Amino acid sequence: MPSGGRAANSDPDRDPEAVVFNRADWCIEAVATCAVHGLGLVEVASADEYGLRHDFARLVAPSLPRLDALSSSAVRRRPTGLEDYVSARLAKRSAPVGLLDTLEIHVAITLCQLVGAMKLYGRTVDFDRLDEERRRLGGHAGFLILRGGAEAFTGFLEDIQHDFSLLRKGGLYGPAAAIGSLFKLLKTRRQRVYPRHAAFAPVRSFVTDFVLNSFALRSGEEFLGKVVDERRLHSVWSLADETGLNPHRLKKVLHGFGVIGDRQMAYSFHKIAFDARAGLEAVELERQSLAIPEVAKHIGATAADAARLARDGFIRPVAMPPKSKVRPRYAISELDAFVGSILRNAKPVAARSKGQISMKDVPRRTSRPTAVVLRHLLDGHLKSTFRLTGKHGYAALLLDLAEVMRIVRDRDHGGLKLRQATVAICTSEPVARALIKEGYIKTVVVRNPVTRQEQVVVMPAEVEAFRKTFISAWLLARERGMHPTTVRRAMERAGIEPAFAPLKIGGWIYRRDDVPASLEV
Repeated sequence: MPSGGRAANSDPDRDPEAVVFNRADWCIEAVATCAVHGLGLVEVASADEYGLRHDFARLVAPSLPRLDALSSSAVRRRPTGLEDYVSARLAKRSAPVGLLDTLEIHVAITLCQLVGAMKLYGRTVDFDRLDEERRRLGGHAGFLILRGGAEAFTGFLEDIQHDFSLLRKGGLYGPAAAIGSLFKLLKTRRQRVYPRHAAFAPVRSFVTDFVLNSFALRSGEEFLGKVVDERRLHSVWSLADETGLNPHRLKKVLHGFGVIGDRQMAYSFHKIAFDARAGLEAVELERQSLAIPEVAKHIGATAADAARLARDGFIRPVAMPPKSKVRPRYAISELDAFVGSILRNAKPVAARSKGQISMKDVPRRTSRPTAVVLRHLLDGHLKSTFRLTGKHGYAALLLDLAEVMRIVRDRDHGGLKLRQATVAICTSEPVARALIKEGYIKTVVVRNPVTRQEQVVVMPAEVEAFRKTFISAWLLARERGMHPTTVRRAMERAGIEPAFAPLKIGGWIYRRDDVPASLEV
């Protein structure tokens, strides 16, 4: 009976001194409710002298006359979860409860009470000053948490760490301040005062592992008797101090690269903990790579040109962390290699001369995408390249227009434009258009070898076939030394009709086979 005796009268009709009894679980301070009668326990006696604590009969005797009154004053209630667990564990009939079952019973009770008290009354609650009722309620709240096992205990520690990280006041920010009353319970110096405190070693080990994986402790720092051999986590403050970066900028960089989450952005610099290696890699990646606007300045191009180079695959982004939220970045070393490759054999010139074009002029002067010409350059097809002094990188590159056109020009399709076809069939352009429109002369759509625009042409074979079959009145007149009007009248007198309706095509064209050897004027 650590704090006092509790008793019950099993048979009211018999002598109280003969039937009064005490239960073993009632001697445990955490049990304050009788599960059988549904009543809160009341104190009937207290032992001022340690040597009398075992003598239950002697201690309870003065209170026997008022047992009924004491029973009437008891509060009717059900046992808490912790009380049920303790009673069942003592009776060896409790269901497995994971983490709590691995601890000595007094450790399990204290841990439940403290965890629940921190949950209900704050992380810095003064556990030693809690009254019995608050401990009972805390025990119940703590049991509801810890019955979930190690995962639930970790979740509780994460919650109090989060709540602590949101605080902006005070200069204490280490793990001891974060876990508050739990640290006071577990600190190792208490072992010298309370030998039984060594039973808390499993809890201490669990909390220590959580702290080492959740707080930015430097190498050589000690927590609950364990010395940190290697830094596992950095804070924004510690990494900024190590790398020399502005902590405000560093915080944004780490968030952008996915090293810290959205939740941590609300924390102050020294309370944001993250993987030390991932943080250093993010800083190194930030220093050794550039975003598109910075790429443009670095290689001497416009932002649009830089974006186009990235889209066409001439510059490739570096691999980003899986949770990265930043836009693609490009390694400085690869950008330098790209500029070096396009200017490798370029001859320096003081000014651009006639016949030389810059890369921004390529689409307009060659009717080719910049990517096509640039690919020929990188593949070594362009031999005449120049570098304009006074500019750097992409903007300094000059190409020989004639050489570019010779390489990028498509194969000539051999077709005739409308004017060329008109001359070939010896007629006027309106007549040629009408013949094409009516389908008497077939056309094809091809791509211009220079401009790469689609155009309608007549193939030479089609023109030649038409000339062998048909002849215009104008050409016939020239061959016979006559006037075209005279030719038309002579063909009418000979009863020869035009091959096509003159009103439709706007001219007179005859089949060669219908033309007689001589025409009568």
